[in-house]
Amino acid sequence: MKGINIHPLNKFQQWFNEAIESNTIEPNAFSLATVGDNNIPSIRTVLLKSYDNNGFIFFSDKDSKKASQISQNPNVAIHFVWLNLDKQIKIEGKAEVINKIDMAKYIFSRKKGLNISQWISLESQVVTARSILEAKFDNMIAKFSDGSLEFPSFWSGYIIKPILIEFWQGGKDKLHIREEYKLINNRWDMIKL
Repeated sequence: MKGINIHPLNKFQQWFNEAIESNTIEPNAFSLATVGDNNIPSIRTVLLKSYDNNGFIFFSDKDSKKASQISQNPNVAIHFVWLNLDKQIKIEGKAEVINKIDMAKYIFSRKKGLNISQWISLESQVVTARSILEAKFDNMIAKFSDGSLEFPSFWSGYIIKPILIEFWQGGKDKLHIREEYKLINNRWDMIKL
């Protein structure tokens, strides 16, 4: 309801948990739309790694197209869709680089092989043969065989700080339920659409 300060993260958490419990494939996958200096939108699927009242976190190569566009224009939109539940969530906000403490938490929570793949997987770069990637992966495993593992400096985490969150629930005869939460003067206002 308009004027009532309700944090939409509670509803997001409920819907996200439903998606996990219903065995949705990659419930943390979302589409990320960015726009760079050329004003042409670009969209791709990334994975949500964590979230809290401050926003939604994902990781990327700093030299990727999405990172480049975010540095040019931090305004982004993301979209979660869980077709099996007939639910979707649209979020608009600003993306910014996360702090080093949150980066470190993420790094040490991952399997070693995933961190090694980040060393060799340069996003948005041309790959001439998969065998080259596999050979680089084997070399990195040997390099870090002593158990130490540095995180590549060209990777970073991003937090999307929302200013608008819309929850969409499919309804009978296309009478869908839509609730839009908008952040106005540090308060979340909700209207039904």
